Amino acid sequence: MDSKRKKTLMKKYDRTAEIYDQLYLPEQKSKYCAILPALSLSKADSVLDAGCGTGLLIPLIAKRSRLVVGIDISLKMLEQAKRRSLSFRNVDLVLADVEFLPLRDECFSRIFALTTLQNVLNKRRALKEIKRIGTRNSLKILTLLKKGDETKQIGLLEKMRFKIRLIQDSEQLKDILTICV
Repeated sequence: MDSKRKKTLMKKYDRTAEIYDQLYLPEQKSKYCAILPALSLSKADSVLDAGCGTGLLIPLIAKRSRLVVGIDISLKMLEQAKRRSLSFRNVDLVLADVEFLPLRDECFSRIFALTTLQNVLNKRRALKEIKRIGTRNSLKILTLLKKGDETKQIGLLEKMRFKIRLIQDSEQLKDILTICV
């Protein structure tokens, strides 16, 4: 059952990859504008963009980081991200599932999962993977879709020992933005 649902999700994003930016650019930019000022990024940082989609975030973080790895479950989304990141030598793109990251333990100092967790089948498994690949004091920047169970979602983060440093919620955003350690 899970593999069938994942294939359906992959196909959905493959079909919408070419028009994704037209549909969601303003919404995504509003998240970046809300969250990036609250972060410090340096040339020493290794950054994972988990669920990078078309790579909208990549140009905003690649200039300020040592390494950026973008992963996505959709090959067509990664093709769009590749076009967007061609001018950066410090960007790698990987076809992968956030629930099963093909990455070493403790290798990223910053991990973005924006508009990602709402699309995974097993949030606990995805969060465990995000935690595993983060360095000891890594920042995890996560969005939680507002759908009436925000308290439950935040409770899951706390139960999994994510230390929430910041929660940003505004009427203009469809998601709650969190920064966790």
